[in-house]
Amino acid sequence: MQNINLLPIGFLKRSLIRIRLKQWGAVMFLLWGGLIFYYIVHRAEIEKEARLVEQMQLDVKPIQQHLDETEYSNGEINKLRKRQQLGMGLEQKNIPLQTLGKVSEAAAARAGDLYLTIFRLSTTSNSRQQMTRTASDSPEETRDPTEMSLQLDGLAMDDLTITGFIADMSSTGLFHSVELISIAEQQIDDRKLRIFKIECQL
Repeated sequence: MQNINLLPIGFLKRSLIRIRLKQWGAVMFLLWGGLIFYYIVHRAEIEKEARLVEQMQLDVKPIQQHLDETEYSNGEINKLRKRQQLGMGLEQKNIPLQTLGKVSEAAAARAGDLYLTIFRLSTTSNSRQQMTRTASDSPEETRDPTEMSLQLDGLAMDDLTITGFIADMSSTGLFHSVELISIAEQQIDDRKLRIFKIECQL
């Protein structure tokens, strides 16, 4: 027995096309649905990571601000130190002239009773390690103010003249201390004179 298909060929083709379109439609629906689901999930993860980054930035901001303030403070301290060193350098350049002037005035006040034979000005500079709080907490080397001392040797008629000279030197305000290091008596041309040594700290 033979089966005879009584449906037109055109109808069969259209039916086949409709079936294929439904299949492709289902595939595209699943594809677009998967893409939308992936986008939603991925977007949620991105938003979560963005919130974490914002929170980290908020946590780091005070620390960064503290570091910036510390760095700024250290910069200002270094500027002040440089200015101080510059001022000290200029002051030290003028000290010899000021010292000579003050000593000359004090000696001239006792002209004929006191004579200076040696005028010696010496300087010493010591370096030391000082811990300075910086961002890296590293020690930096700083220098102490330069210490200067003046040594005077001379002759005087008597002890009272030397005492008055020391008092005049102390009253100038240029010296931190004026000390009589040594004194001795010496006979010169039938006269007993005092040979003295004075040290002044500037």
